[in-house]
Amino acid sequence: MSPIRKLADTSRQLPLRNISKLILDIREGNETLAMIGVRKPSLHYYSGQIVFYEPNTKEGLINLSDRLNNDRRENYKDQPDYEYKSLLVVIDKYSSREKHWSNINHQKLGEYGIYNLWRIQKSDLNNYSQFLVNSGYESDWENRKVEKF
Repeated sequence: MSPIRKLADTSRQLPLRNISKLILDIREGNETLAMIGVRKPSLHYYSGQIVFYEPNTKEGLINLSDRLNNDRRENYKDQPDYEYKSLLVVIDKYSSREKHWSNINHQKLGEYGIYNLWRIQKSDLNNYSQFLVNSGYESDWENRKVEKF
């Protein structure tokens, strides 16, 4: 890899490395981790955590709620507590402006580049998900290929 290309790659990955370090420093009770919007598998690589990736759509919000209740995964480095009261969400700044995401109560824990780290109470996520389901939206994660890392 040429030096200029290596430098560009390093600087492009820096926000994900920084947010991964923050995740490892502040994670409570083996909280589950999700990434909304831009799908970056390098978050899994840098954090060593299982990551639930979902689009920034209303269906993505419903999917996340449903998956946290039904899609159980573990790896040799990470055994998330799926019953824990909160979760960590990495969300890009564009996705965070979507009304259905910004309406959920969240605690902003950090910001690196275009990525924000939020802590969301699972009850708030589940309640808003139910509101969207009652409005006619539905989960679609079981009909598509989801990540397994």
